[in-house]
Amino acid sequence: MNIYVLRHGTTQWNLDHKIQGATDIPLHPAGREEARQIRRKVQDLTFEIILTSPMARALETAQIIRQNDQIPLVVESRLQEVSFGDWEGSTWEEVQQRYSFLMENIPSNGYIDPPNGESFEEAAKRICPLVNSLLKERKDCLLITHKAVIRFLVYCITKKTPAKTGGLDIPNLSILHLCIPDDGPVTWRFI
Repeated sequence: MNIYVLRHGTTQWNLDHKIQGATDIPLHPAGREEARQIRRKVQDLTFEIILTSPMARALETAQIIRQNDQIPLVVESRLQEVSFGDWEGSTWEEVQQRYSFLMENIPSNGYIDPPNGESFEEAAKRICPLVNSLLKERKDCLLITHKAVIRFLVYCITKKTPAKTGGLDIPNLSILHLCIPDDGPVTWRFI
């Protein structure tokens, strides 16, 4: 089984280095062009279904790259970006300054629960059941989603905590390929 995970195209907040989270920011014109360009690479992948976050930046990316109307496009709310609560609209540098007291005691899972946002447990409780249902269905699929969700997808499949996956850079429109055999270890790589 193959799961391809594509991060949405660039937004203005990506360019401004702002935390988007659950704030529904649309694609920047450059993000639309990037999606048109990555469409060629996606054409070479084999999958039976596309699942996308309902957020504008992911949904528009999905609509741009979808070539074949025969492949179902399903909006999946569990692929919505993690809510970063009070941090949204700020840069990570601003968060580190304003919330330095939280940064002093980073949990072993590497995830600091953002004030008024989703906790590690809440995000995992939302995303891991989706992963489990995909594993049961055994369909090759393309998921179009967000950076934090991708890290949680990797956590749910490999049981490597976000601290271990958080060190990975996940640029806009990067494609992560998860190969999940019927037996044996999961392999994953960016393509």
